[in-house]
Amino acid sequence: MILKKKILVITSEFLPDPGGIGSHAYNLSKYLYKNDIDVTVIAPKNNKGNQAQFDKKERFKIFRYSGFKFFKIFNIIKLFFKEYLRSNNSTVICTGQLPFIVFGLLSKLVHIKSILIFHGHENSMGNFFIRYISNYILNQYDQVIAVSDFSGSLLKDKIIENKLDIIYNGVDIKRFGKFKKISKIRKNKNLRLLTLGSLSKRKGQHNVIKALPEIKKSFENVSYHMVGPDNIKLELTELAESLNVIDSIHFYGYLEDYELSNLFQECDIFLMLSENLPSGDIEGFGIAILEANYFGLPAIGSKGCGIENAINNMKTGVLIDNHNPIDCRRAIVQIMNDYQNFRYASKNWANAHDWDKTIKKYIKII
Repeated sequence: MILKKKILVITSEFLPDPGGIGSHAYNLSKYLYKNDIDVTVIAPKNNKGNQAQFDKKERFKIFRYSGFKFFKIFNIIKLFFKEYLRSNNSTVICTGQLPFIVFGLLSKLVHIKSILIFHGHENSMGNFFIRYISNYILNQYDQVIAVSDFSGSLLKDKIIENKLDIIYNGVDIKRFGKFKKISKIRKNKNLRLLTLGSLSKRKGQHNVIKALPEIKKSFENVSYHMVGPDNIKLELTELAESLNVIDSIHFYGYLEDYELSNLFQECDIFLMLSENLPSGDIEGFGIAILEANYFGLPAIGSKGCGIENAINNMKTGVLIDNHNPIDCRRAIVQIMNDYQNFRYASKNWANAHDWDKTIKKYIKII
């Protein structure tokens, strides 16, 4: 294979660690390489010891920078200049707040085309000084790609209009296609709800738990399954106990893909009742919704954030007020009463967002 173009991707997250930015950065790199582009990635290290094996199996190059906060910036700069001087890359793509800021400040020193992947929080999180710098350097990038209409709307009046493109997030269909499909028999008396993502205020697991007493009015036998790093597990457990729904909730922590595949197939509806936080942390899209759709799970998600582009409302799921338990129960009833149509549309929706299709939009801009 003759690689025609050289791309350097600098990211704040990357697989095998969980996270939407990391998943997006990995698939962007993977599918660029599949389309004959020479990709190099600069990504953070973790302390789990599972990165070396993961990096070794990839055909594109991955360099890791120290995750220790006092060395991150120095390491990113060092790795960037080492790769820049060695490989003569034609384009650098930054994703995540720290790479966005670091390269934005370096951009005047180098002559290289630059693209920012904007998830929504990059110029709004941090103290006043960080937010000021972030907004100043936005226009240092040659092009900005927002991952949803909501994320793009946050750049209104902050960026030159012709610099902005919107490309919705994709889903890696091949990631789960290798696992065995299990036959699914609906049992109307048992309802299994699922959320995938770090346990956090932004992901909104607490909003689902608050809705469980209302949901039980229509579905007595309901269980809620939460997959992801358990950052606020104790808080969520105490909330469930106070609402007398502790027996309905289940925590899984991190799951391997084959385990996650089985759980997707065992559940009925995916919920992501995310919140936009005062800190500037927002839901830019919701890739996990598309992953659930691949397995035929309709989704219920929050209005007023990037999830509005992840759900085809009233076809692949329902958009609701994340703080309204009655809305949540009604959405579940609506989906369950027309489950096969929602299920069929969800699978088609996931296929329409396959990275094989999404990457072509990136290549056109690059």
